[in-house]
Formats: sequence, C-alpha cells, structure tokens
Amino acid sequence: MRCEGLSAANCQTAYPVCRLITLESCCGGQGICVDINLIKMDQDECPIVGDEGETYCIQDPINDFIFEIKISNVSQFNFESYILFKPNAETCESLGCEMRSLGCEYLDFGACSSLSPCCQPTPVCVDNGIDIYTVNKPICDIDCPVNFTCRSFLGNIPQCLPITCDIVHCPESTYCREIPGVGVVSCFPIFLEESDAEESCETKRCPINFHCDEGAFTNADCIPDEVVFTGSRFNCSRCPSNWWCQPLGWDGLCVEWGNEIYECYDGLCHQFQKCDTTSRSCVYQPCDNKTCSDGLFCFQITENHPRMCASDIILPSQLELDTIKI
Repeated sequence: MRCEGLSAANCQTAYPVCRLITLESCCGGQGICVDINLIKMDQDECPIVGDEGETYCIQDPINDFIFEIKISNVSQFNFESYILFKPNAETCESLGCEMRSLGCEYLDFGACSSLSPCCQPTPVCVDNGIDIYTVNKPICDIDCPVNFTCRSFLGNIPQCLPITCDIVHCPESTYCREIPGVGVVSCFPIFLEESDAEESCETKRCPINFHCDEGAFTNADCIPDEVVFTGSRFNCSRCPSNWWCQPLGWDGLCVEWGNEIYECYDGLCHQFQKCDTTSRSCVYQPCDNKTCSDGLFCFQITENHPRMCASDIILPSQLELDTIKI
C-alpha cells in the first residue's frame, strides 16, 4: 500500500506498514506518513531526518499542510506524494522593487502561520497602491475544467468558478474583474465618474413617466418617476470597524483584515483572530447574522480564514451560469 498522503489517523491505523513522522507544522498538522521501510525499527525518527542538516519545507498536497524538516542528505529524500522545497530567503531589499519604481508587500502565509522559516510571508513587487491580499485556496472535492477553480464557501455546495475574465461574458453595463481576496472573477456594475459622463440632464430628454437624474451608470440617467434613489458610491462606513474596504461601484467588499499582531503560543495571531487554547492556534470567529450591516451578507471560506461582507451582487455564489463560456 502507499503510505504517503495518508491522513494522520489513517497512517496510525496502517501501522506497522506505515508510520507517522511528527514535524513542526505551519497550520496544525501532525506530520507526514511514510513507509516503515524508510524508518529504523528501533528509533522514532527517520534516519535521514533529524536535528542536524539543512532545513527544507515539505507540503502534503492532500490537505496543503506545510511542515519544516531537517535533512542531512536531500538526495535520499524521494517521497513522491509530497512537495519538497527550500524556505523562501527573499526580502523586499533583495528583490530590488524600489529600483524598478515598484512597491513591495509581503504575502502572508495564511491565518495559522508559525515562526518556522517555512511559514513566513513572501515578498512580492507590486504597483504602488494596489492591495494584493489573498486568502489560501480552500480544499474542494470536485474537479474543475481549465480556467476554473473550486470554491466551497460555508453553507454552500462546492462549485467551479472562473478564474479568468477571458471566459466570462458580462451583461451590458457591467465588466469583469477579480473578486479581491477570493481568487475568482465575476461581473460588476460599471460606475462612471462625473468626467466620463458625456451627457447632462440639461440636454437629456426622457420618456413620459421618467425623469433625468444622476444614476448608476451616468450623471444623466432616465429614471422612473416612482424611483427616488437608484444607487450611490459604496460607503466604507458600512463595513465593520477597522476592516479592510474595497469600493466596487455602488457595492463594495469588506474583509476582516488588519496589520496588528500578537503572540499565541508558538505563533502570531492577527488582530481579528483569537488564540484558541484547545488547538493552540489562531482562529477567526464564524459568520453570524450580526457580522455585517444591513444589505451585506457574510461569507467565509473556512473558520481559519477571515470573514468577508459583500452584497448579493458581488457574492460569487450568485454568478449566473449563462455568463460563462464553457
């Protein structure tokens, strides 16, 4: 049987054919499962793994857990089911972003990182003013076609959603863009600035029972007389206090995110996380009906990821299938 890739519980059940090697994890995993033939029977550790040697990172593709492992001879390490790589050694200074007139930001490993070199933020060069916050890819149990990815939001069935605008046909007066922090694309209303409006209500002629007013798409829309308010730019005050806000036309996205951190056992928690004494790790509060303000809905990939507030226009679960080219 193949031991590599088995969960911790299944690995222990498969003893003595398989054995679990306990390693330091970025996100609470116990270790990796290996064939017993790779382990000395009179020791609890793999002969090629110990306190001495060079530090490598190993990722389990089944659950995406990343562990730190010290290897004295990397050529002997040939576990096909695991991804082996060296810790990132780049810094904003070594990337030379400033010399290229770019800013530099650190991509956080995720909600449950530790002090291990395998779990540290990764620097990337970005255009100044662009937010690059993303969340970890969730685990999904369905295969998706090319240019789609699986997303499973709490309370929803896993589904394949587009990751590129090249395959999305957006309705008139909307455009395609990535949903910040989610890793999929959707259609958003076009909200023109005043300078983009070619017509004004001084020259606009509207049909009977319509009047001209500033609307969703221009400063001179014909609006039914019974409609008093059609929309305005998203006000970030609708987001929970101190959350990150991204206005998107008359809608917006609120993300539970901040830069302050505090210590939690052997790791660091973000300001909106709590230090869980049972798991000894950082977790976010789950969504409830009081998280978001009126007109916004809370969604969350898992409780290890931050909560988000958005309208039903922005939520990816509302994406109409007929807007996608298969």
